[in-house]
Amino acid sequence: MKSNTDETHLMQYVGIFRKALWPDGNLKPPSVPRSVEEKSNTREEANRKLTTLMPDLAANMIGRSNARRGARRMFAVLQNRRLNQHLVYTVFDEIIAALFPEAVFAST
Repeated sequence: MKSNTDETHLMQYVGIFRKALWPDGNLKPPSVPRSVEEKSNTREEANRKLTTLMPDLAANMIGRSNARRGARRMFAVLQNRRLNQHLVYTVFDEIIAALFPEAVFAST
């Protein structure tokens, strides 16, 4: 972890991020919006993958039926845009805190 957070690596990460958002120095054009059918297919595929992956991983600990029920509940929770946004921000905060512990400010 220490070698991945040195100045050289961090500059590479910033460069990758910058090229992804501003290819050739210009803001990346908006992508083509997905159709309702594409969104529905993606949602169904994600649900199918989650409901097959979770029970396989957790079946030995909590039982197969509980794992299936948990996978369905997790999928339902992940459909909330506001919660997803909060989750992304929280994970991003944790990554920043891990990479730059000196920059973490104590809450008052």
